[in-house]
Amino acid sequence: MCLYEEECARRAFPGRRCMTLGARAERCERPSPLQGLGSTANGWDSLLNAVGLAALEALPLCLLWSRAQTAPRVARGASLAAIGAVVAVIAFLNLSFYFREFPDTTAGTLTYAEEVVSASHYMNGLPDDAYVYFYAGRWAFDYEVRRFLAPDVQGEDRSREFSSTGTASLRRDRTSDVMFIFFDPYLDLAGEVQQLYPGGRRHDELGPGGRVKFSAYNLPALAVGATPLPGATPVPTPTREVLPGGEDRDRTRLAGMQRIQQALAAYQQKYQEFPTNGGIIQTFCSSKTSDAGCQLSEFLDPLPRDPSGSQTKGYFYSSNGVEYALYAYRESEAVPDCDEHPDDLADLVDLMCVQGP
Repeated sequence: MCLYEEECARRAFPGRRCMTLGARAERCERPSPLQGLGSTANGWDSLLNAVGLAALEALPLCLLWSRAQTAPRVARGASLAAIGAVVAVIAFLNLSFYFREFPDTTAGTLTYAEEVVSASHYMNGLPDDAYVYFYAGRWAFDYEVRRFLAPDVQGEDRSREFSSTGTASLRRDRTSDVMFIFFDPYLDLAGEVQQLYPGGRRHDELGPGGRVKFSAYNLPALAVGATPLPGATPVPTPTREVLPGGEDRDRTRLAGMQRIQQALAAYQQKYQEFPTNGGIIQTFCSSKTSDAGCQLSEFLDPLPRDPSGSQTKGYFYSSNGVEYALYAYRESEAVPDCDEHPDDLADLVDLMCVQGP
């Protein structure tokens, strides 16, 4: 994650703390799962306010209870019955709201993570040796809800937010059954993976109003000695058909990479280093909260976008702060092929690339 120091306070995770790398604060660490509500001042304030309000609401009942102890038997019984009735009504109203109304609110949807609940039940029906590729912007594969509801399912994170590479790779293992599962904002990738690996089974889980909770694509293992279906694997081929407009798109990509290089030079001149992501390969700026390339918006606005509009065939960036590498999808012979082909970008048949300084 590559955030400016002032951005950390505005993000949805106020418990993150900024770490200074070089002349700028470039990294925000997530709080430990053990850090609860009291991990921030705002959390303590909310907790204390809730306790204080509950105490104030209980004072009249406490006073009535105290007086009832010294009242005559009939009055004491009536007082205790009234207290019990009030407590029962309060409990009924709170429980009714919690179980009937709260789940349908925005806060309830976020709290219950109903998408993960539904997906976890679906994953429980997979074969024992199946492996899950998990694409979600809000939850990691090890999210507690999934671990509780589907504890035996094996898988890994593939989203830009949580994967170890910082990219949304669509690569698959052909030796075992796999399931791609996509949540917002990765739902559109379900169609791409279906075209890339035909022959699987797709499932779209719908919620209220026809909203898609998640999309899953199940692929059986490739039998020993079997021939992959056409287009079922992103292995480079000696010849391939260039789609209409491919040469123009490649020239646009190359021009975009040259503009990015100019912005990198300006950034390095001002901050004495390049935007760093620890040397891993990330999408250039698909996620403003995690992609190091987004820091160049100070010098290049708007940032280049891939002319195809694809989320998986855009620009990619890697830097340790001293050196950098830029990659982009290549469709034609109009621009030179990249001399290297990183494993993290194995889904892309051909690449163009530049390195610097």
